[in-house]
Amino acid sequence: MTYENIKSIILTILVLVSLLLTWNIWTYQPAYEYIGREELIQDVAIKDKYDISTLIRPMKILFHHDGIHYGTEEQQEIERLVKEIKRWRVQAIEQISPLVAQEDFTSFMHGKGKIEVVLPDEIPLSTLNRFIQFQEDVDFPNVSVDRVVIDVDGNKENPTIHLVNYDERLIYRAFVHNLDLLMVDRSFFGPSVRYDAYRKIDISPTKDIFAPFGEKKLNRMHYFADLYSPENFKNALFSDPSRVTKEETGSEEVYTDGYRLMTIDQNYARLQYVNPVNADAMNTSDFKIIESSIDFINEHSGWTDKYLFAGWKRDFRDHTSVFRLHVNGYPVINTQGLTEIVQIWRNNEIYEYVRPLFELKYTIRNEVASVTLPNSNIALAELKRNPGFEIENLQDLRIGYELKRDTIYEPVFILEPIWMYQYRDNWYKISFQPKEDLGGM
Repeated sequence: MTYENIKSIILTILVLVSLLLTWNIWTYQPAYEYIGREELIQDVAIKDKYDISTLIRPMKILFHHDGIHYGTEEQQEIERLVKEIKRWRVQAIEQISPLVAQEDFTSFMHGKGKIEVVLPDEIPLSTLNRFIQFQEDVDFPNVSVDRVVIDVDGNKENPTIHLVNYDERLIYRAFVHNLDLLMVDRSFFGPSVRYDAYRKIDISPTKDIFAPFGEKKLNRMHYFADLYSPENFKNALFSDPSRVTKEETGSEEVYTDGYRLMTIDQNYARLQYVNPVNADAMNTSDFKIIESSIDFINEHSGWTDKYLFAGWKRDFRDHTSVFRLHVNGYPVINTQGLTEIVQIWRNNEIYEYVRPLFELKYTIRNEVASVTLPNSNIALAELKRNPGFEIENLQDLRIGYELKRDTIYEPVFILEPIWMYQYRDNWYKISFQPKEDLGGM
């Protein structure tokens, strides 16, 4: 065999090997392993952990006398009743709503002798079990409720409470052990006349909402805030922080491991985390959004302020949960989303996580000023002036705070007392026209 023949054979082999390797590269599909939540969250203690029973709290308690209504949103007063409720044990549950005519529904709910515990959103009974204790053998239906109604004039020998889904007008009677209606009357219902009077607002023939009737004086406050390092969240949210790269693009910092993405908006101290694993799949029918959301934040001790469960919703693919900042027992809203921890879940896994990166630390004492909010009649009248406002879509009307950032000194946030309203599932501030006498606003 000549030297030229040997070179030709070697060259042919090299060409064939090259073609084989090229083919493998073109057709190679790596087998990506499914990454569950347990591989995403690292053991990084950012701030606090909380139990579900401390994060689900009534947003108001109403006491219905004979055509007169009182209420409280003060957390200290709500805690007194919650402490009593936690002593009870539900022994059995039965649906009774077919026994109550629809036209009598509001009378049943808001009639004389009723205590109405208003929850922030519909809560599945399986989750409410962490708030009201059910005995192990209780067979509770797969439903959600947003009211607990106590009738102090009810049967003292065989006491019951009612669990209600207000919008669907579903009523469940729960037989309760260790419930003393006489004590509840003396300790809670009778003394309720010292609370604020509440006005009943007719929304529809079967729906009322209640708002504080008189003027309310609250303090406008300035808070110094601590900003949390994005590195803490990077170490908590990525399975291998050493592989995460960081880029700065304008006012944002972007962290990525090539798949997951964490964006920090430096202007608003806000974090957005996206984990697109199995993003096209849906959650299973037994997925527990409230428990999963609380567990997710607890896994990295992420409760950086007083956040309480505010609500959840489900669409075709996603489950979304919201926890809202509260200060002095009042809810706080902000147009940039700086007062909410929001989670979106797909395929029983976290898909998107949006939250503030700061903690309100302490007030600047010389920057505290009193603000007098007008009564609810004026607030409602202002709402009705808005073009396109439809009262049947009004879900709630209450007092709270608006969070604003100081335009001169960025570590300072301002809490401005406001009237706020829930309309088609979203919360908005009522902006009063200058001609109104707003008592300091």
